[in-house]
Amino acid sequence: MRNLVVLGVKANAHYTCQECGSTELIQAHHEIPGDDSSLVVLCAECHSKRHPSLPKALFFNKSIQPYWHNKSASSLAKEIDVHPRTVIRVAKRLEILPGELSPWDEELIRNNIPKLIIKPKCPKCGSGQVYYRRILGQFVCRRCGHIWELGRGSEVGIGTAT
Repeated sequence: MRNLVVLGVKANAHYTCQECGSTELIQAHHEIPGDDSSLVVLCAECHSKRHPSLPKALFFNKSIQPYWHNKSASSLAKEIDVHPRTVIRVAKRLEILPGELSPWDEELIRNNIPKLIIKPKCPKCGSGQVYYRRILGQFVCRRCGHIWELGRGSEVGIGTAT
């Protein structure tokens, strides 16, 4: 809900800083802390001036700003063995907004991480050097040449690549 308010305020201001007119790194700032009706739109430079006690990098570095307040994309990515950027991309594709991550949304993200992105290991030699044959739906180990498919919780061995 809060993110919709922030997006609305930014859209009403035409994604333009209300102090200097910049359209780069637009952020919402509470004139009265915690009061969403007091939001103003500021660029990162002007926003950092309103918070002189905070590190300036906080306003300019998007990677350290959390996507969700209650769970980081990094911690979720570690749990499912993918890159944090993959978690964010899947969340955006599913239109899960920044802010609070509900357990239902978290499960939706987990179920929509493509199986290809979850790094499989060869069941024969244990190597992680694997590629996927999309048309055939098969995985192939680059080290030993073993070919297999993933099927309902277990792999189905096919043979060796020639």
